Amino acid sequence: MKRALPPAQLRLVAAKALGEDVDEFDYRIASPSGQSIEVVTPEGQWPTALFIEPIGSGTQKIPWAGQIHSNPLLEWIVRSWLIDRLQAALHVRPIQLLLRRISDVQVSAIDAQSVERALSAWIDEIAIADAAENRDEVPMVGVLLYQWALEIQAVPGFSDWTLHRLRALAWTGRRKRYGQLATLRDPVGGPYTRPELARIEAAISSSPAVSNRQRAAFYLCRDWGLRPVQLALMRASDFGEDSFGPFVDVPSVKGQRSKLRRADGNLVRRHISNQAAEAVRMQVAEAESQVSILREKVEGCLNELGIERCPAPLPLFPRRERPDAGLMRFCEDSALYPYTLHATGGMICREIGDIGKALALVQDEELAGLTGDSFVTILAYRLRRTKGTSMVLMGCSREEVAEALDHATPWSVEHYFRYSTETHDLINATAASSQEIVQAANMWEGRFFQDALAETSDRPVGGLGRCTLKAPCPKHPRISCYACHRFRPDRNADHSAALKEIVAYDELMRQQSTGPVRNQLSLEVLGAMSLVQHLCREDGGGNDQGPQ
Repeated sequence: MKRALPPAQLRLVAAKALGEDVDEFDYRIASPSGQSIEVVTPEGQWPTALFIEPIGSGTQKIPWAGQIHSNPLLEWIVRSWLIDRLQAALHVRPIQLLLRRISDVQVSAIDAQSVERALSAWIDEIAIADAAENRDEVPMVGVLLYQWALEIQAVPGFSDWTLHRLRALAWTGRRKRYGQLATLRDPVGGPYTRPELARIEAAISSSPAVSNRQRAAFYLCRDWGLRPVQLALMRASDFGEDSFGPFVDVPSVKGQRSKLRRADGNLVRRHISNQAAEAVRMQVAEAESQVSILREKVEGCLNELGIERCPAPLPLFPRRERPDAGLMRFCEDSALYPYTLHATGGMICREIGDIGKALALVQDEELAGLTGDSFVTILAYRLRRTKGTSMVLMGCSREEVAEALDHATPWSVEHYFRYSTETHDLINATAASSQEIVQAANMWEGRFFQDALAETSDRPVGGLGRCTLKAPCPKHPRISCYACHRFRPDRNADHSAALKEIVAYDELMRQQSTGPVRNQLSLEVLGAMSLVQHLCREDGGGNDQGPQ
């Protein structure tokens, strides 16, 4: 790759093209985490690469000495934007995406109007092309670059009207957000069903192949759906007990608060189960031995640098090793040093995934044929989706789910509610075993519509009976009613017809859903079918064999 113009020379070219003076490049900048990053060497050159250390995540490398674009004015715009972004945002991915494709912008003239036309045409082109390929990241990054050139640098030729048009185009081309919804139906990445989770918990509690450290991480993810990066940021001192029981203080990483990491006021107290507390207590006792070798390396590094520092705080999940170059960066930088011993979210994610390999729980035969995987996968984000799904089933509001899962807004968890409206109340709603079917049938004793006069506020339900709910039902009428305690069936209603409708719904869900959701939904529909058959037999009429 061709080397870029030195910073001072690039600045002069930009000043001449814009017809005004521009600021010199800073030699060092600070990231939102406080890391000091050298962007220009003391000799006035670009360093070979920038090493970004997002606390709780792995090292990110950005090539820096090579030419970003052959047009020096566009090169200056891009570098200036990147430097500003590194100071304002933790996520490096948008920068990496832009650097991979910005060279495709076709412009040779070194003037602002030509650069603006070429950049806007490029965003137009990739927005249309990426929409066809179901991708959307690069067009939005291009819009951010255009917006920065207009609003921060006021580059001539860049206009509000064009920005508005490009933003609308990029948003229109964004793929439909079915990814999260599809994941909830995924037998490999979706939420666990109750039987699956029970099998996993039983195996984890008894298997010598699973370390206590893995158990602690698993139980914390199960109890609160924590992200791996949150586990990575936690320290041994975050575990405690108060009048309400054992707890952990968890760093919030949602929205703008993600920049705070472990700042004062950014820890949320979460009370945990006794099972989780015991595993965490044991992990706290073992953490120091897990990090002993790395502590020795840190001491040697500090001696080499001639720096005196207090011992780095003990993480709840420490890392055992750190490459020498990275260790040097952490020891040199006072903002990074307190996190020298912390594992990354990726490391913890892999440790949780290794639980599945250690247990080797055999997958359901039908799922194994569907996914090609013979064993149950254990993933941190499956536990997170399970927590979100279970909270919806319990009737929690969007605000409660968002707060528990550390989301920036209630609308960030909307996919849980869209998916649950018609199906979650059938999943785990009634029992699959015969004993529980009997219990479900017994629930209706003395509660038929003819057993008492209807209240004037009771609502009719599709000719099947009445509902005591005082507001419109958000569930699926004529299907979920048979699993609802508010429903008062009419003995004279055609429950056999309702049974046929339920079977048809089951077939529809078999076509639209896969994996554990489909299998368990089938069981719950069968439970509802058994209840309908029970009502038909008790009434002495209808087809007690169910639909043919």
